[in-house]
Amino acid sequence: MIVLKGLRVYLGVVRLPILMYHYVRPLSQRLSANHKVLDLKDFRRQLSDLSQEHYFVSGTSVRSLTFDSPTNSRRPVWLTFDDGYLDHFQFVLPELLSHGAVGSFFIPTKAIFERTLLDVNKVHILLSANITAAQLIEHMREMYETNSGEVATGSSFNELRSTYGVANSLNDPDTRFIKTMLQQALPNEIRQLIIRKLFDEHIQREESAFVDEMYMTPDQVKQLHGYGMNIGSHGHEHSRFEYMSIESQRNEMEISLNYLRSLGIEDASSVMCYPHGSFNRSAKRVVSEFGCEVAVSTKAAVANLASNDTDWLELPRIDTKFFDKFMIGEFD
Repeated sequence: MIVLKGLRVYLGVVRLPILMYHYVRPLSQRLSANHKVLDLKDFRRQLSDLSQEHYFVSGTSVRSLTFDSPTNSRRPVWLTFDDGYLDHFQFVLPELLSHGAVGSFFIPTKAIFERTLLDVNKVHILLSANITAAQLIEHMREMYETNSGEVATGSSFNELRSTYGVANSLNDPDTRFIKTMLQQALPNEIRQLIIRKLFDEHIQREESAFVDEMYMTPDQVKQLHGYGMNIGSHGHEHSRFEYMSIESQRNEMEISLNYLRSLGIEDASSVMCYPHGSFNRSAKRVVSEFGCEVAVSTKAAVANLASNDTDWLELPRIDTKFFDKFMIGEFD
């Protein structure tokens, strides 16, 4: 390894950590003790720690990071914020401004412009409710079997449980199973039915009541952009691109970008984030057709830039849950 004009370089490759954030708020404002958030005071500490060794870059400047970057001992870092949460306007923006930092905010436009609670957030709310994961799974089993789920999928509930109920670095087996089933594995019709019935039974509020508490408004997104933050697409419905037809992929991008450009964000197409980190070759072709130059995924690694084989449309990121590991070099 050598250091060349402020960038960490491995055999001619610029190393760019891209940090991924979702909920950032004071712990006192969680939905419940089960709601997984980054405490605001920890976010503030992270910015202070990063400021010591890094300088902050925006998504629109990533392609121009070269060996001619500013000559200092600090290295670049790119902060990304997914899902258009109100947290990002209320809590993240003031902290970024106070630290002289910038970031990229990826907006699922159906939530922001059509004021619709996304499935991914319905699942978060259910997991934060006063019910155990085991109880949720049993209710899912009942509805799956009552509504001919095995006919629809070709698999029994137990077979799906065995396949998807495997822990990973972010979730225990039950939580991962619930998230996978309600966000991905089930056919759309039965998935929507199960989510709706779970909500009716366990959540004592209408879905619409959560929208204003959870998401930014279009005007707040516009204000973020006015403060110099990069705004990019996170799809329209926050659906998984890898399971869409190419026509649906194009439709997602067109609707999303039309909404963002209606706010005067003309560079909205240049940087995007695949919802759930889900993409395929056709998705990469489609986002490129719409002018996307940089796209991020959820693969956990430090991005290698300026190398001949850099794929700018599937850059990896590091979840903030692993911030401390990143700071001590475990991703190097």
